Amino acid sequence: MKLSAKNLLIIGIVLFIALPVGWSEEFNYQSYAKATFQNIVTEEQNHTFDQTGAKQNAVTMQLECRVTKYKVLCRYSSFRRPISDKKKNVIQSWLETLGIDPNFASLYRQEIQVTEGMNVHWIPVQEKLLSHINRELVKDDMIDIFIIFTGKVGSEFVFIATEYEKSLSLEKKLIKATAYERAVP
Repeated sequence: MKLSAKNLLIIGIVLFIALPVGWSEEFNYQSYAKATFQNIVTEEQNHTFDQTGAKQNAVTMQLECRVTKYKVLCRYSSFRRPISDKKKNVIQSWLETLGIDPNFASLYRQEIQVTEGMNVHWIPVQEKLLSHINRELVKDDMIDIFIIFTGKVGSEFVFIATEYEKSLSLEKKLIKATAYERAVP
């Protein structure tokens, strides 16, 4: 069976997105650029479509036509809610735009609230991560959340979370570093 370049590209993109979903121990943390929500939003606003011509009460949707991955340090709030239909549509449309099965959007049913400074963000999270979040995180924990920017609906930026890591406090990092120095001759 001969595969065309387009089919190979689609298979590659699906594997790129799907493999971290199934095997978090193989998650490629280094492929995510360190950023802040503020920097991402500022950068993306530079590429935002001018909505002045849109009809009043119309909801505009903008999609990211690539896989843009970020690692963001934020505070976990322990609040969650179901994902809105508007966000579900953005995620499904983004997947379709990339030639990925839009059924992958069903992995995202809830979103968690995180904060960066005074700014609140609601981030859809893969269902299989929620049980880990329930066990490992408590309100006000600092986490590195690994997100992909999918697009924008109205004025709301839509990200999906693919992984997270609980961030150690500076004090715990110092203790860990000291313990390492003592253990390694």
